[in-house]
Amino acid sequence: THALAPGPNPNPTHALAPGPNPNPTHALAPGLTTDHQNATSVSNHAPGPGPRPSLSLSPGLTPILTPSPSPSLSMPLTAAPSTHRFALPGPVALIGSGGHARSILLALQALGTQVLGCYDDNTTTHGTLMCGVPVRGATRDAPDVPWVLCIGSNEVRQKLDSPGRRFATVVHPSAQVSDHAAVQEGAVVLGNAVVEGHCHLGRLVVIEPGTVVGHDAIMEDYSFVGANSVLGGHAHVHEGAVCGMGNLLL
Repeated sequence: THALAPGPNPNPTHALAPGPNPNPTHALAPGLTTDHQNATSVSNHAPGPGPRPSLSLSPGLTPILTPSPSPSLSMPLTAAPSTHRFALPGPVALIGSGGHARSILLALQALGTQVLGCYDDNTTTHGTLMCGVPVRGATRDAPDVPWVLCIGSNEVRQKLDSPGRRFATVVHPSAQVSDHAAVQEGAVVLGNAVVEGHCHLGRLVVIEPGTVVGHDAIMEDYSFVGANSVLGGHAHVHEGAVCGMGNLLL
C-alpha cells in the first residue's frame, strides 16, 4: 500500500516499502494531486487547456505511465443519429393512408423528404389530406418514383413487391442504426428505435417506435416488430412473421 506522508506540505509524497533505496519518494509536481492516481485511462471529456502536469521522480525510480486516451475514445460513447446514412431527399410516393401511414409520413417530414402524395385503394380517402399531404388516388395511380409502403400487413407488402419496383428506406432521425447493420431496400425504422451492430434487416421490414434490435439479430423480408419490443442478440424473426408490441424475443 501507499502511505501518504504526514504534514501540511501541498505536494504530498508517497512513502514506498524499504528496498535498495531505503526512502524513495514520489514528488508530485505543483498542481498534481493524489486524485490523479485514481484517474481512469479513458475519459469522456476532452482535456482542458494548458500543459499536462508532469511527474517528477526521485533518482532510482522508473515511472509506469498510462497511455493517453485515443482521440476516438475521448468523446461520449453514444451512437449518433443515422440520418447521414439514410438521407432521403425524395421525391417519394406513399402507399396507404391509415394510421401507420401517418406515422411514416411524420418520419419523412422530419427527414425533410419531398412527398408527392398518398395513394390508397380505399376510395373514401381520395381527395382528403393527411398531415397536409393529399391522398391523390389508388395505388395504380402512383407515379414512377420510389414508393414507401405504409401498410402494416406483411402479406400486402409482399404482394406489392413486384420486380423492377423501387422502394425507399425510411429511418426516423431519432432512430439509431449501427453502421455495421445491413439494411435492405424498403425497410422502415421509426422513432427512437435502436438497431445494433451486425443485425440484418430484410426487405420491406417494419420496426415500430421504441424497439431495440440486439446485435446479430435477423429480421427476414416482410417481417414486422411492434412498438417497444426487444429482440435479444441473435434473435431471429422469420419471413412474414409478426412480433407484437411490447414483446421480448430472446
